[in-house]
Amino acid sequence: MKKLFYIFAFVAFALTSCDKNEVNNLTELTEPIAKAVDPVDPEMIKLGKKRENPYSVENIRKAYQALQADGLLRAPMNIQATNLYVRFLPKTEDEYQALKKQGYELFDYPLEYERVEGGSYYHDPNLPKDGFTWIYVVLPVDYVFGDIQYEIISELVLQDESEASGMAAAQKVKAIDTNDWSLIEEKSFELTGNEYYSKKESTNGMMKVKVKPSGRITIEDDVLKREIGIEGVKVRASRWFTAKYGYTNSNGEYTFNYTFNGPVDYSIVWEREDWDIRHGVWAQATYNGPNTVTNSWSVKINNSNIQFVYANVHRACFTYWFNISSFGIKTPPKDSSWSPRVKIGVYDTAGRAYASPLLRWFTIPSICIYSHSKYDNGTTVKNTSAWIYQTTIHELAHTSHWEIDKDLFWSIDQILVESWAVGVAYEIPRKIYPVSSLSRWDWQHITKAKIIDMNDLERKYTPIVIDLMDTTNQSVMYGDTTQYANDKVSGYTLQQIENAIKKVKTLNGLKNNLKSMYDNPSEEHLDKLFEFYTNL
Repeated sequence: MKKLFYIFAFVAFALTSCDKNEVNNLTELTEPIAKAVDPVDPEMIKLGKKRENPYSVENIRKAYQALQADGLLRAPMNIQATNLYVRFLPKTEDEYQALKKQGYELFDYPLEYERVEGGSYYHDPNLPKDGFTWIYVVLPVDYVFGDIQYEIISELVLQDESEASGMAAAQKVKAIDTNDWSLIEEKSFELTGNEYYSKKESTNGMMKVKVKPSGRITIEDDVLKREIGIEGVKVRASRWFTAKYGYTNSNGEYTFNYTFNGPVDYSIVWEREDWDIRHGVWAQATYNGPNTVTNSWSVKINNSNIQFVYANVHRACFTYWFNISSFGIKTPPKDSSWSPRVKIGVYDTAGRAYASPLLRWFTIPSICIYSHSKYDNGTTVKNTSAWIYQTTIHELAHTSHWEIDKDLFWSIDQILVESWAVGVAYEIPRKIYPVSSLSRWDWQHITKAKIIDMNDLERKYTPIVIDLMDTTNQSVMYGDTTQYANDKVSGYTLQQIENAIKKVKTLNGLKNNLKSMYDNPSEEHLDKLFEFYTNL
């Protein structure tokens, strides 16, 4: 029990709170965790009836024998398993990440069941809510199992996998002739009552379906008031046990380099190599799209449900990992053998966002983002696209800062930690959104009294990084040097400030580095500007 206490004390210490509406104690943090996998949650994927598996070794053999009896196939065949349909039950984050890193496509729902369109995650109702659910995956037949709990559900015969995967199993099981396989597959679908998956009506009777997945993923931005494409989205198309994926381009469009032999099930998986967006703590966030689709799939996400939050969190992540080079600053940590992916928990409730980089090595997400914000007077408001995007950038700035100064991060003055994140979350989003939409506090025109009031006794969120870059002197604009900084400093860039922030713990340390590292015409005014914020 004492060990557990120390762990929770450490987690509480590790939290780095951000905007005024962020989580500021462990009690508040654990409330949404308990609700994250509620079996009556409307966001949980609903399963339909269980279908008979047409790709089991037994059913493929039956189909072959039926075709032989009809005289449609004469050549003898030694039909063997090419793959295993398996489910794993990870007990820890390490086990879950070990499965992820193997490169197989993971599903959190059983593939032999029909799915009702809608929902964003699935958790087996027979399992405890405060843990991982079963993870379903297709593996090569000679896969070597480790210590993670598993069950082999079925042995499969998959022509696509045995031919295209490049797995060791492909070398051991001779691929069936393509024409023969088409006949066997179609017959197995018929015998197992899955005919719809292999044919569709046409003007010339029945014809086989070929599907090359394509479409467009967009969001109806409630601030920009227009539809925009979402770049870098992982779109998954699957047909029973064969799953492929593609990524959207800058216009939100995608086209797969693969053609399926029948209708497909579409979904979005809100993850990339370096980050993982979760529904709460445990569940992979997804967009459960339509089933048995014979053509393209496009979707426009609006602010009516949690997908709006996932999409905007993804947009911010894609910016920070893939498009940050134009600002010259460091990306957040990348996934590696010793550094796990950044986990971002999304909650469909009111809360206060936070980042704690050290939690990347724990099950709890290291960043949490909420769909709503709550003011001190009890009023709850739905967060806009700009707010979600900016807040995610803010939290990622903390994660990136930790990557820069791992040894010092937890001893750095919070006014420096938060002021850096405020500056990053102002400079990057303003390239997309009007400044007026980016914060409920106008950083360009905020008073000392408001900073103190906003932070209560914390007094750690300041616009000093913005002041180092901009050309606005608020004290002249308002004729007041007591409430506004006499900001005669300008022209520093995010890249310069990030370079100067390394290995320093205080605002004065940042100031001294700026002086020694760069020649700036406004450098003589640095002392006055920094004095204003260090004396809050």
